[in-house]
Amino acid sequence: MVQSFWDQFVAMQQVCEQLGLMIGQSEQAMKAVMSRGGVTNPTTEQLERAKKKTVEEFNAILFLYLADHQKYGKVIEDMENNVLKRKDPFPKNVSDMSRLLIGWCNNFGGRSIRSK
Repeated sequence: MVQSFWDQFVAMQQVCEQLGLMIGQSEQAMKAVMSRGGVTNPTTEQLERAKKKTVEEFNAILFLYLADHQKYGKVIEDMENNVLKRKDPFPKNVSDMSRLLIGWCNNFGGRSIRSK
């Protein structure tokens, strides 16, 4: 199930790249990435790496939020709660996010999906 979603997501990314759309790039996010790495006066190479990292992180979060909320709603909820606790639980790229979802064990009272 995650594999099919992964394939669709990657196809969407490729279409965006072909159209020249770089979704997820922002100066604020790039500064945050550089700040985490201790970079205060970035070189051109560091700026490019930060831009790439920013897009990777955005795509990982987008991948999570576009996933099946019935199946993965609890992991999303847990991650959001960790952010409120000032923890950073989000994987930093789509591959790692996909591995997290594949390995996620949901058990809502013996059911495989969440019911209200």
